[in-house]
Amino acid sequence: MTKDLDNVVIKTVSRILVPFMQVFSLYVFAHGHGSPGGGFQGGCIMAASFILLGVAFNLREIGKRFRERNNALMCVLGVFIYTGTGCLAFL
Repeated sequence: MTKDLDNVVIKTVSRILVPFMQVFSLYVFAHGHGSPGGGFQGGCIMAASFILLGVAFNLREIGKRFRERNNALMCVLGVFIYTGTGCLAFL
């Protein structure tokens, strides 16, 4: 009985905590130039949120939430943002 209760508590807390972790990760990433933080720290916080999801739910559940197509689209979008920033700085 306690195992089921632990799973409910862990799943509920992770559902509440993960979005805040990810927003904080983006904040640390964006404000790394003027305060402690940056890409590495923001990436570590983001990775920790995914690890928390993996611990709370099984990996098949995570695979259902994060499709390969969406992951590929985000990678392409990141490359375009990176390239666009470099081109704007060049101009």
